[in-house]
Amino acid sequence: MRPVRSTVLFLLAAAQTAALSAVASAETVRYELTTESRIVRSCNGCDGSAEMLSGSFEVTFLPLATDFAVEALTGVRWASDSFEIRGAGFIQRLGSDRLAMVIDASVNGVAVLLTTRRRQRTSPAEIRLLLTAPQSSGTRLALQIVAEPVAREGPDADGDGAPDLTDNCRDAPNGDQADADRDAVGDVCDLCSQTPLDAPVLENGCTPEQLCPCAGPSDGGEWTSPQSYLRCVTRNLKALWRQGRLSRQDVARAVRDAARSGCGAQLLAAM
Repeated sequence: MRPVRSTVLFLLAAAQTAALSAVASAETVRYELTTESRIVRSCNGCDGSAEMLSGSFEVTFLPLATDFAVEALTGVRWASDSFEIRGAGFIQRLGSDRLAMVIDASVNGVAVLLTTRRRQRTSPAEIRLLLTAPQSSGTRLALQIVAEPVAREGPDADGDGAPDLTDNCRDAPNGDQADADRDAVGDVCDLCSQTPLDAPVLENGCTPEQLCPCAGPSDGGEWTSPQSYLRCVTRNLKALWRQGRLSRQDVARAVRDAARSGCGAQLLAAM
């Protein structure tokens, strides 16, 4: 067995073991592939045409405080006209909008390691990525995966018909789950309705920049000093880190940028 594959399989086993040990408090979400999902086989003599891929998988979100959250990927069951894929693996979150995925798969009964090979962008509303398999005997597989979470039965604290696990506003009824700025926080409980697309947001739907604008506190007035501005930014960045939406490196970089911004400095009017 090649060293790289041995390392990946070790990580797969570690992720699955962690999932089992944390099962009491972990959350599992089922994802279904959308009609955008495709599989392509490239080889000498192949026509290279894409086939629509359908199916589902489950992601278990482990309650672990880490900069690089690992989530267990299980129950992979995908199929097209020519392929049947089964397997399990893991997802590694890299900051708020990037991930990597590895699947120890069986493709038409043959063992295949499917990987993203590099960090790819994602969003709270879906998983969208490209998986490839190492070229073997002149054949290469590429899978375009687009998957969305599926609502399921479970507790529904606000009684709006959307289970708490997938409800984008758990404490206020919003059966339509409307989310105009697509930040995964429902419109009825989103305090910042114009969040930039894919920006990491707090549970109230706001970014640190929106809560701590350079011009002055969001509730009015002016910053009393650069330190007061920096405290606001740091407090909200740490909240994002605790929610697993930013890594330590992201927080450190944003704090450094805020400290250099000059926001909060008092300007003296020219005499």
